[in-house]
Amino acid sequence: MNPTIPSQPALNRSIALLKLEGALTNTIMTMPVITLFWQITLGMGWGQIVALQLVFMVVMIVANIPTGYLADRISPRKANMIGDIIAATGWLLYAISPNFPMAVIAEIVLGLGMATSSDADKSLLKWYSQRLSPSKGAAADVYDHHQGQQQLAVLAAGIPSMLIGGWLGLEGARLSMILSAFFTLIGATLVYFMVETGPLRSNGHAVLTGAWQFTKHAWLDMGGIINYALKTPRLAWSLVAQAVGSELTHSSIWLITPMLIATGAPASLIGTVWALQLALSFAGNLLPTLPPINRWYANARPHSKFRAGAILVFSAMLAFAINVNAATVWCFGLMAIARGWFGRVSNPIVMADTPESMRSTVGSLGSTMYRLLYIAPMLLLWQTADQSYEVVYLWQLVLFLPLSVAVYNGLNKTHRR
Repeated sequence: MNPTIPSQPALNRSIALLKLEGALTNTIMTMPVITLFWQITLGMGWGQIVALQLVFMVVMIVANIPTGYLADRISPRKANMIGDIIAATGWLLYAISPNFPMAVIAEIVLGLGMATSSDADKSLLKWYSQRLSPSKGAAADVYDHHQGQQQLAVLAAGIPSMLIGGWLGLEGARLSMILSAFFTLIGATLVYFMVETGPLRSNGHAVLTGAWQFTKHAWLDMGGIINYALKTPRLAWSLVAQAVGSELTHSSIWLITPMLIATGAPASLIGTVWALQLALSFAGNLLPTLPPINRWYANARPHSKFRAGAILVFSAMLAFAINVNAATVWCFGLMAIARGWFGRVSNPIVMADTPESMRSTVGSLGSTMYRLLYIAPMLLLWQTADQSYEVVYLWQLVLFLPLSVAVYNGLNKTHRR
């Protein structure tokens, strides 16, 4: 089914290109001012901003699993390249958006592109890691190492991106979107030069003679994969942990800029603060490799790793729920460290529990769970942002604390030695 196993130099070169592609496609310079762009340039209120993000989420939810299955069928490399091209088109559409309806179209295209590429790259990296180290234990260590380095590359690229985006300011927001499209297209070009994996999933013994038969088989096959993932307790709890860990810090991203302004921070400082929080995420991602944490990390079970990140997040949420001021606003740093931590520890657990022939599809299922979870805090933000930030975070605690306790217990029960 797969092509001849390539040489180690070819695999190592492909991994290096994949890390660079990840960094380039995450060079999103407009992030420091995107909320201001929506509010001031496009004249959107919080209701429209939340609606825009929900549109993006719906696209991701609808497209995630089919595009993940497509990656398993045509190869993760091809899906990654196609997704980057679509995402670049979305950024260009955003750059010319004059109003809310056009921004919705741009978000739809962006969502489709990101859904196509977001889990294909993880499957691709796992495939390369396994060919470098055929034994299961060694392959897991190689993947954990390279996945961590890929996350670090993404975060490292984000730091100058945030500084440049802050320097360009609101007036340069459209230029920063054009630059994001340019870098994403370069990323797609790099994917073209990576080693091809070939299709990872076949029709099995089914003989498909027409488009209808293929489509029917594909939907049934996707259903079978989802059923397998959700009925395998170890894998199911790994997916839930990945979704909750990602979402614990995600919805708060949109509050960084308005909270800084509300606490008296000058607009010129915003880009620097975004770069700082990415630097802290970089540090959080690097923590598992540093002594003495690396010794604990090597022996810790998944529930302990999840708990470490959750403690940081809930410490920040509690501070915000009590009072948001010029001092407590810097607790965003704890969330940034946790974001890097969860980025490092969550995905290797899922990949280790997933058969190769369904990795992109299962990864997309995890992303879909994460996107579905995103809806609740965004609706809470919509209903509470006009009251106070303290109320926003009080409801965040009400939502996420019980979820996190359930995840901790689920991981503890299913990931015993």
